[in-house]
Amino acid sequence: KAATIPAKELIEPKASIAGPALQGLAFTHEEPNLKEMYLSLLATAMDGRVAADAHPAFVEIIKQLSSDEARLLQDVLRTGGALPIVEIRVTTSGKKGWNVLERHLMNLTDLATKEPIENKRQAAMVNNWVRLGLAEVDYSIHLMEGSAYNWIEKRPEYLRVKAQHENETVKVSFAAGIIMRTALGIQFGRAVGLL
Repeated sequence: KAATIPAKELIEPKASIAGPALQGLAFTHEEPNLKEMYLSLLATAMDGRVAADAHPAFVEIIKQLSSDEARLLQDVLRTGGALPIVEIRVTTSGKKGWNVLERHLMNLTDLATKEPIENKRQAAMVNNWVRLGLAEVDYSIHLMEGSAYNWIEKRPEYLRVKAQHENETVKVSFAAGIIMRTALGIQFGRAVGLL
């Protein structure tokens, strides 16, 4: 990772980053995504041109991600703007408000078949990214592009909720929202090699 750093820019990384990163690295033998993030963070801390981007908190953030999360987070961080995200809601006629049955659904698909795939931990992953300050989710705004949310009505989660709950008095709908990276998420992505 450090081989591309020019010799004159090579610096000793701060101990507040190097020590914890090396310690975290010791536990990632079976998690290549996290291992790459630690190695990239160390290389960033050793490059005098970008060492300021390597924040000591980033070691703790990596520790609080699973390997699957890191892979999905990369897609969110690499998107310059907002991505569509939805929550599935149920309303009952004659009652005000709604109940949320599925949170933070994104259009996850199999790369080979392009078919939708489910990840039962997706909502928790999104909550974790928000908690860590890497991403923001907002259901009070949505993307203007007309086809941005067409995928939801084909998602297995939506079809299942509709089949289980919808009847003459109960209606299933979805709330369109956005998920986007934060300034901290951008800096983190750069420092750990996701951007």
